[in-house]
Amino acid sequence: MKPFTEEPYQFDAAYIERLAAGDPAICDHFAEYFTRVLDVMLAVRGWERERAHDIRQKTLLQVLINLHRSGSIEAPDRFGAYVIGVFRNKLREEVRDRIKHPQAPEIEPEGHTVTAEDEFVTARNKEQTAAVLNEMPERDRRVIELIYLQELEREEACRQLGVDRVWLRVRLHRAAARFRERYLKRYGSPP
Repeated sequence: MKPFTEEPYQFDAAYIERLAAGDPAICDHFAEYFTRVLDVMLAVRGWERERAHDIRQKTLLQVLINLHRSGSIEAPDRFGAYVIGVFRNKLREEVRDRIKHPQAPEIEPEGHTVTAEDEFVTARNKEQTAAVLNEMPERDRRVIELIYLQELEREEACRQLGVDRVWLRVRLHRAAARFRERYLKRYGSPP
């Protein structure tokens, strides 16, 4: 893959229309351009290659699905920012899923039985997650538990924490970042 050295691309309404229509040249450009952009963003965050690939693919697919549903985008010149916003949402979903399910077991072929090693790995990941959460300040631990572990609706979490939605989003973002940092420092790989 080529290093990302080009200037930001200037998107316009014609580009968006051609992308929505499935123009092969534009679709190729979209995939190549945002693959490089998102790979840089994922590399900076230290995501392993396979998980980074999945997040990138989910992001690009979601953008295309959204575009096909609506047929256009409100501000074509801000299309890059829109894609980054979708990417951040997919990243949050991935982090939320990893916190709730530290290492979800893969679907095994029929006839496969869960081994003691499989159970040990799952139990160890849960223990590691719990250990990191227990080390965190109460404020961070509480917001993570409410949203990711108890899966409360945002409104209910706001009520319990006594904050508004904007403040909750900021607290959750910061708490998740601190959780990941502590987890990496302690165990050397993302949860």
